[in-house]
Amino acid sequence: MPSSFQRIETFREALKEVDFLVECAIKSEREAHTYSIYNKVAILLLSAKFENFLEEIVEEFGFKLEEANLMPIKLPETIKILSSQYLIMKDDFLGALKSGKNSTSTTLHKIAEIWDSERPIKSLDIDNSFDYGKHGPKAIVKLFKRIGVEDIFDCCPVYETQESMSSEAGSPVQIDITASVNALTGYRNKIIHEDGSPSSLTYEQIRTYIGHLVLFAGEVGNCLERKLGEIVSHPI
Repeated sequence: MPSSFQRIETFREALKEVDFLVECAIKSEREAHTYSIYNKVAILLLSAKFENFLEEIVEEFGFKLEEANLMPIKLPETIKILSSQYLIMKDDFLGALKSGKNSTSTTLHKIAEIWDSERPIKSLDIDNSFDYGKHGPKAIVKLFKRIGVEDIFDCCPVYETQESMSSEAGSPVQIDITASVNALTGYRNKIIHEDGSPSSLTYEQIRTYIGHLVLFAGEVGNCLERKLGEIVSHPI
């Protein structure tokens, strides 16, 4: 059954821009400098679109929790605590509260609503942004912990079919997604922070990363569907 998370399809559409750059790289393969430029831009764009997808699907998960009109008792403690923490830490709330400013009342009401046992939650604030300067698997795991997923990579094993001599249909082989993300992050950092031109980066590799991330995105949607179902159906 297809996932109800719209950000998955948005991500797939967004990757068409990366595909375009890959095609440009293929056409420029005999011109080493131009070929390298297209590959560099493609890997940077792929990294940016992947992180944007992760942020947006976490945000979409929060919207779905709001739409579920849940009683606070159904919401996992982790989500309630981290949502409260996010509200307290942003927009200089603590300083305003210490000064006794009336502007803090909105935030206080939001926090109270998360913990009120008698009224459904109408608004849920979840930090869906990567910490500044943080990238890679650890940052991704931390992002999804904010919505109660302990380890998004454990939750989302990804398999691809590889040809087999013993089977016409091929056999499923698990992909090491963390290795793909680490490699992607390594290329990104070398290009951005060192202005490097990774000589080992090829358009074939970029296509492999695209395929892996698309499969992972689908599994993330499945994982969040299950998580949402667990929360909504949790008995009071």
